[in-house]
Amino acid sequence: MPITLVNIRNDIRANLQANQQELSDATLMSFINQAIGFGESKSLLIPVADETLVVATDTYEYPFTGGELANLKYIHEIWQEGDTANVFDDYIPRNYWSIEYSSTPYLYFYPSIFPGKAVTDRLLRVKGFKPQARVVDDDTDTIDLPGMFVVWKASALGHAALSSSINRRGEWHRSQVQYSEQQAEDIRLGSREFKLPPNCRKVPGRGVN
Repeated sequence: MPITLVNIRNDIRANLQANQQELSDATLMSFINQAIGFGESKSLLIPVADETLVVATDTYEYPFTGGELANLKYIHEIWQEGDTANVFDDYIPRNYWSIEYSSTPYLYFYPSIFPGKAVTDRLLRVKGFKPQARVVDDDTDTIDLPGMFVVWKASALGHAALSSSINRRGEWHRSQVQYSEQQAEDIRLGSREFKLPPNCRKVPGRGVN
């Protein structure tokens, strides 16, 4: 369930027990964006489905533009609309298609086998994964990754930043760094719907992972 930046920031402040003088909102937002980047580096991505492509006669190349197609980093499955509108029950096998590199990546269906499956004017449902936007900076921005993963990962960064104090508060912050890291890791490992299935195909040219 999406969570807004302001709610995540408030949860982090509660974890850190730190006021604006100790850590500004701008610093917390930096920690939140670092947490999002870490999640992507560990292949913690957002499952999405795009239903904007329409099968056209004798057409085998479909560019990834518009809708979620412009955001997809991995493709998992492709389904074709069946006899009932907006019901995608016609699975297109993986050996029917590939993802090709270009200035705009595109979905390519093999002409030798796709015509036997394609039905003109039917919609395609492309299922895959996209990264969370790497920069969130407005209170109304939403985060679609597991919210508590971001909270705990950013909290670990905040505790580390506050741990330099030589008083008891510094000791407490130091003790909370590993705890917060472990909470974040437990949530990451348990968030199965945000993890890539083993048979995903990478959209070439989109990111280094």
